[in-house]
Amino acid sequence: SVPASAAPAPATTAPAVEPSVLALPASEAPAVPIRLLFRGGFADDPPDLPGLTALTAQWMVEGGTRSLTAFELKEKLYPWAATIGVSVDAEMTVFTATVHRDHLGEFLPVLADVLTAPRWEAGEFERLRRDAIDDIETRLRSSDDENLGKAALDQMLYPNHPYGHFAGGSVAGMNATT
Repeated sequence: SVPASAAPAPATTAPAVEPSVLALPASEAPAVPIRLLFRGGFADDPPDLPGLTALTAQWMVEGGTRSLTAFELKEKLYPWAATIGVSVDAEMTVFTATVHRDHLGEFLPVLADVLTAPRWEAGEFERLRRDAIDDIETRLRSSDDENLGKAALDQMLYPNHPYGHFAGGSVAGMNATT
């Protein structure tokens, strides 16, 4: 018999996170806005791959689905006046969508596919990775003083901490992402 003190501790699992839905009353506006929030953001990036969460989320939104290429996805959304976007913060990733109310029924399965069955095509990944590098090198460093200042402040306030990097990552992190 093994003494109780020598027995392995029972395995612990993270508590299950129950999904929550907040539905607001319908308005008379023709556009239906949709926001899907996920707990997990750039603070969850691996230390050597800053920007991975933002790049992955953008790839999901722009890269197509198992049944639609990126181009076909854009073609499908256009006549519906629909958009799908994403924003990554330190602690959450928010997918946003807007569609004309007349096309909501057709749009929801496409949105579900974007979120649950992304295409993960290598060519789209390379395009988006290059776009992310260009965003850091060109827009952030030369014409976005506000976000550059925020990124610098985050690095000063949170050195060696997951909050201490720009949500879009770094050039080195994007180059290391494959």
